[in-house]
Amino acid sequence: MTLCGIVAEYNPLHCGHIYHMEQARARSGCQYVAAVLSGSFVQRGDIACADKWTRARWALCAGADVVFELPTAYVLQSAEQFAAGGVAVLSATGMLTALSFGSERAETEALQRAASALDTPAFQALLRAELAAGRGYPAACRSAFAALLPELGEAAGAPNFLLGASYLRALQRLCPQARALPVLRVGEGHESQKNAGRYSSATAFRTALQERDEALLAQLPPFVRQSFTGREPAGLQRLSQALLYRLRIASDSELFSLCGAEEGLQNRLRLAGNQTDAASCLGALRTRRYTDARLRRLLCAALVGFTKDLQRAANAAPPYLRVLGIRKESRALLGELKKTCTVPLLCRAADMKALSGAAAGLCALDHRAADIAALAQSPAFPAGRDYTEPLVVV
Repeated sequence: MTLCGIVAEYNPLHCGHIYHMEQARARSGCQYVAAVLSGSFVQRGDIACADKWTRARWALCAGADVVFELPTAYVLQSAEQFAAGGVAVLSATGMLTALSFGSERAETEALQRAASALDTPAFQALLRAELAAGRGYPAACRSAFAALLPELGEAAGAPNFLLGASYLRALQRLCPQARALPVLRVGEGHESQKNAGRYSSATAFRTALQERDEALLAQLPPFVRQSFTGREPAGLQRLSQALLYRLRIASDSELFSLCGAEEGLQNRLRLAGNQTDAASCLGALRTRRYTDARLRRLLCAALVGFTKDLQRAANAAPPYLRVLGIRKESRALLGELKKTCTVPLLCRAADMKALSGAAAGLCALDHRAADIAALAQSPAFPAGRDYTEPLVVV
């Protein structure tokens, strides 16, 4: 069996994502398309706008054959580790044939040059110099690419281009036999708030959900739009009190143990706990050197108890393959996965309860993340859904 993988967040899913999935299926020629979906949190350092089962259903309705959960330990790390985690999960299926992703430049050769440059001494020296000058990581990468590979142009600094280069580097290391299939992004850029109709960015659609901009929301696929009938999108700001409680009761050693609490950031976390909401926490953490996304991820790590020990365990090897949903006509894939999967395959509550060691700790982190994120939904969900929600079948 052949499988084309997509690492996604669908926060929320929109027509640009459907276009990407259609292109991935057509160009890969694979029997199956698998989406690896960030679970309760997203890599920009926030709670996903809808829970992971709802978003898994969106992915299946949009054309995916199966949806896996990307463990929280990968979601709340840098874009580089997010990409590596996604590729590691897909590689663990034992049948990854192709990996597709959106990019501001879809030429595989350009992405390959960027991926190869990332580990060179020249790039690393330029990167260190930019970081030492106080630039954030994305800006430092842009400057390093501009100096080393000026022919890549402005696209080299675009978020999805950098993520694409990270995917290629991860593929080379973890699954070199799989093909990379970049798809040119359509519509507005990653952070654009512009109303571009059905091809507006996920950022614009999140704003529309918050502000109930019905004109723009009408451009979402109906099965996505219906999910928010009588329900507000989730967000970290809704959990301000929970976040402040966690920061105020944590010891100095607990703050330092958090993933991302390096170079004195644990001291700023202590000050952040003196604030009054999540937004002012971020303001207290903010420095010129770190992006807001990295600092938001640190706050999320504090909220769910994501430690450096859990980070190391996740980065050593993918702990399991959690199936969130599958299409009815693709159920034969589950039987094949049981034969080819190189890590524990989790389809039922009993599978999760059977985990031990590092895998059990990382699975518990996923469950904490889901239970905490459930409080940010409006109305809120009860805890324990990881053990009570059935496999999503469409």
